[in-house]
Amino acid sequence: MIRNLLKKLFHQPKKLPAQDPLETSNWGRNYGWFIEFEGEKVGELIHPIWEDQFWFRYEIVTYEGKADLLHNMESWIACKFKYLNKHYLQYAPDGFSNGIIIEEGERKTISFRALHLEKITPSN
Repeated sequence: MIRNLLKKLFHQPKKLPAQDPLETSNWGRNYGWFIEFEGEKVGELIHPIWEDQFWFRYEIVTYEGKADLLHNMESWIACKFKYLNKHYLQYAPDGFSNGIIIEEGERKTISFRALHLEKITPSN
């Protein structure tokens, strides 16, 4: 009886399971993405904002000399780019944009669907 009472008084709560780092990074979205074109990094997608159901809006960071490519709606619609997560260094194979670039002064944003990682693949 005393043993049970002591157990109750000094009971250590169960440790909560560690959170999945991929989940806490919003499936990699919070780290941002490198935009690649023909094997070259041409820009970045940063500051994801949930927009609607499956869509997230990102700010486009354009690398020097790449404005013609990244500020062209046709490039986005044709899915010419690959998206490499800046932290996990893994590609999001299914991400696609709506092609609509919104300009807010110097800032340009674009919306994406399925731009996320589903699992972390260990590197070799």
